[in-house]
Amino acid sequence: MSYLCSNKYKCLMEHQITQKLEEIKVAIENSDNNSFITVWMPIIVVLVGAFIAYAVSQIEKNRQRKNLKHTIVLWILESIQPIEAFICSLQGFVHASQTASVLESKRLHIPTFDLQRINEFPIDKMSDALVARLKVGKNEKRTLIPIFYDLYDFTKNITNTHSQIIEAHSDYNRKMDYLSREWDEHFAEFSYQTKAYLLSQDATDSERQFFNQVQSYILNLWNQIAEAGGIFRRDILQDFIHRMSDAYTQTVPTQRIIETNKGFNRIRVVVHNMEGLHSDMIKNYQTIIGILSPSRDHLSGIVSFYEQHKIKCIFSLSNKVTQTRARNSPAG
Repeated sequence: MSYLCSNKYKCLMEHQITQKLEEIKVAIENSDNNSFITVWMPIIVVLVGAFIAYAVSQIEKNRQRKNLKHTIVLWILESIQPIEAFICSLQGFVHASQTASVLESKRLHIPTFDLQRINEFPIDKMSDALVARLKVGKNEKRTLIPIFYDLYDFTKNITNTHSQIIEAHSDYNRKMDYLSREWDEHFAEFSYQTKAYLLSQDATDSERQFFNQVQSYILNLWNQIAEAGGIFRRDILQDFIHRMSDAYTQTVPTQRIIETNKGFNRIRVVVHNMEGLHSDMIKNYQTIIGILSPSRDHLSGIVSFYEQHKIKCIFSLSNKVTQTRARNSPAG
């Protein structure tokens, strides 16, 4: 709407100037000095008015550039501390996970920050304020575009990373809870099946001996869990898996033993998947920390650069005169 109004105003001004020029032409032909002055005065007023209108519009644009630059710098400054808290939260979580004794879903504190709002600005307006109209020295001009795109890419990447971490951690917890339920289901089936075969009347002596050993391992597992306060510690589970693997390896397989071995393998696969999920989560977060840590320092340097440089004045004739004098002055 403002664009249409601006064009309408421009057309009106052009029409008025054209009309006055025609009047000047007529006045010159009539060779009347008084009428000539009378015609020129409105033209001068129109031209001065047009210049003032142009100056006012440029001043307003410059004010918008300054406000945009100030807003971007402010949002970055306000986001640096939450980004540091985000990195510290990931580092603390990774350290705790590396020494965790339990495989389970975990809570991760993920701070929020407003860097994503920077990318909501049109890129042409951002580049106008932070590249085209930024007042820098001659040697710094070549760094303007790389610094600007570093800022634009970083804010976009950190926002995407933040969203991905939230989604990935939610997915980790969902998968870990699912595997925990699978463990409960498979372990219950395995315990019931081995107990039933132990009590079977047609079980052979070797089968009874084997299933009695299995039941003793299961009982030992529950006792260790009870001593640990009801917690399924990783070392307890791994000890159970190791003992059961040795038992199946060292016995002579029968049809019943083979059937229960299938149930045990399902339990072993679940534990293996839980360990793999846990390990992958740690590796992914370590990779993200390795990317974010140097980027945070780089972002601090970028915002410091923009804080030190102002938006150019709309009329920079004095700067041009100064530069011209400097070039023409003798060396030394």
